[in-house]
Amino acid sequence: MFPSCPLPEVPDEMLDRPGRFVPIDGMDEFVRSAILDEEGPLHNPDHVHLRKARIGYLWTTEDWRDGESARIGQAGRGQPDTRNRWTSGILEQQYRSWWGRLTDFIVWFDAAWWSTADERSRLMVLEHELYHCGQARDDWGTPRYSRMTGDPIFTIKRHDVEEFIGVVRRYGASGPVLDLVEAVTDGPEISMPRILGACGCGAVIRG
Repeated sequence: MFPSCPLPEVPDEMLDRPGRFVPIDGMDEFVRSAILDEEGPLHNPDHVHLRKARIGYLWTTEDWRDGESARIGQAGRGQPDTRNRWTSGILEQQYRSWWGRLTDFIVWFDAAWWSTADERSRLMVLEHELYHCGQARDDWGTPRYSRMTGDPIFTIKRHDVEEFIGVVRRYGASGPVLDLVEAVTDGPEISMPRILGACGCGAVIRG
């Protein structure tokens, strides 16, 4: 089965205009039909809480580098900071002009990277950002819901390690995660007897 809406492509005219932010037509439809729908070809039950989430997706041609690394995607909370009514008012007006409503999350993608990436890489980054769009949990690890609406309470989730385990499970390892997998597969360079001997406690080991 194929999703009713294909994975979106970057508009050609956007790539020549730096510093822009443009809503992604069709991304919400793709995510819902391909990933959130139980019958979707890429269904992932880890994202079931996002069925009630309002997510706005954006292309950007704003270059953002952290040292030598270029950022190709990001997820953040979509709710404006209500402590400053003028700033939040501007954002609310912009969000409504883009998506017709306020959002729970905003997900950005670097348009230049997306335009040259293969389908697997695009899906890895898309799901990576969706994993950041998490459901809040209480001190016992139980998912939290609003007492008023019964809807999930949303939060930004951190990486499991260098990447989300779900992304590696679904698409394989790459980059630093691949190095981590290889290190685990190769086994430790320093054995436990050597560690215990160095710590001065090897004499208590029996057998």
